[in-house]
Amino acid sequence: MKQEKKMSKENFTGTFSKEDLGLTVLSNEIIEMIRDPYELALWAYLSSFPEGELPTIKHTAERFGLSEDKTRKLFHNIKNLINKGI
Repeated sequence: MKQEKKMSKENFTGTFSKEDLGLTVLSNEIIEMIRDPYELALWAYLSSFPEGELPTIKHTAERFGLSEDKTRKLFHNIKNLINKGI
């Protein structure tokens, strides 16, 4: 059985309560399950949009400075995660 490495942690003493902007919350389970940093970033970005309103692959590629092929693959991987029940 593969043993998880202990993660070092930093204490956070700040606050987010002063933010008057929108806020997107991701569950710890999702953050732990998505191993690829690009997929996690895309998941967070897509989660910030209202339900049913997603950016195009072209817009997302330009937003993050990625190729459309890379972005299309990331969208495909996110769709697979959703189909697996995440």
